Amino acid sequence: MAKRTPKQARGAAGQHDWAKQMRFDMEYAKHQLLTTGSITPMFVIHCDDQIIPCVTDMGEKDKIRDMVTLICLAHRATGVTFIGEAWVTRASKDDHLKPGESWEDWEARTVPPSQSERRIEAVAVMTRYYDDAGERTGLAEIREIIRDATGKPTGLGEPEFPRDSEGMGPTHDILPPSRATPQQQDIAKELMEFAGIKPWPVRSQ
Repeated sequence: MAKRTPKQARGAAGQHDWAKQMRFDMEYAKHQLLTTGSITPMFVIHCDDQIIPCVTDMGEKDKIRDMVTLICLAHRATGVTFIGEAWVTRASKDDHLKPGESWEDWEARTVPPSQSERRIEAVAVMTRYYDDAGERTGLAEIREIIRDATGKPTGLGEPEFPRDSEGMGPTHDILPPSRATPQQQDIAKELMEFAGIKPWPVRSQ
């Protein structure tokens, strides 16, 4: 049976251990993949004493991102993780951002991973969180999905992505610039109630 959510990682002093959290999140993704054959895309919102999973089909991306940001504010989140499957390509020298090149220009001249002949099917775990100084930072890890001759997933390859990441992927701007103030929390909770958003909190494990 697939686990409902990843475990929440804590250090010796009780603080959130984000490197350890990355390992827990990838273990959760692997367990779900091998148990069910696929990974349901989800955001995991990390708070002081609970985690809140938001399962999504990624259909209406803007609405989903706004909802997750609102929940982050309402619950004064410490970080947010995206877990899902993705097409990725192993980088070549032409894939790198050139000096002075914008992301828009880079995207215009490169082939999307889903259309590339070098694409690989992978599990993606991407996290944005607040460091000790209250600044947003990130971690990311991508691993290739290994399948047998019948197409059944049998495991994950070695990491294909640097662990330190300045918020690339779905979590890039989804975490507010700073943790919510009490006033921001109250406003976010009112908006959630008005919109009928009822997150499913899970106690820290």
